[in-house]
Amino acid sequence: GHVTGSALLISNDRQRVLMNHHKSLDKWLCFGGHADGDADIYNVAYRELIEESGLTSVRPITQGVFDIDIHPIPANENKGEPAHEHFDIRFLFVTDDEQFQISDESHDMKWCSYEEAAALVQPLEQSRMIRMLDKWKNYRKGDL
Repeated sequence: GHVTGSALLISNDRQRVLMNHHKSLDKWLCFGGHADGDADIYNVAYRELIEESGLTSVRPITQGVFDIDIHPIPANENKGEPAHEHFDIRFLFVTDDEQFQISDESHDMKWCSYEEAAALVQPLEQSRMIRMLDKWKNYRKGDL
């Protein structure tokens, strides 16, 4: 498996999340990628967020780790990768600049309410994203 760093990005008013339709996995997800030897997983999440969204005006909104997940990644013949797991450390970020740019790694991106984001990731295999979105929803209510 691989250690990965991911970023859930929310709007400045805390009411919307930027969802990313990942090209190779064909799923709506948050932003993230492999650590590639970088021991600072926060830095990995931050770097991937900027690279994938095109936004540079982002900042962490919570102290430390927001979520941790282990999830399966299917084999990718184009990359020569067998099926494996990602040990994913996730952070919560905020931005006041909402003009994203879709990268080569994405099909689409869109700002969503909690309900819209949950509908995008509703299939059972995406329950891990629902759990993280639920954490964001609780954070919005001040329960985090």
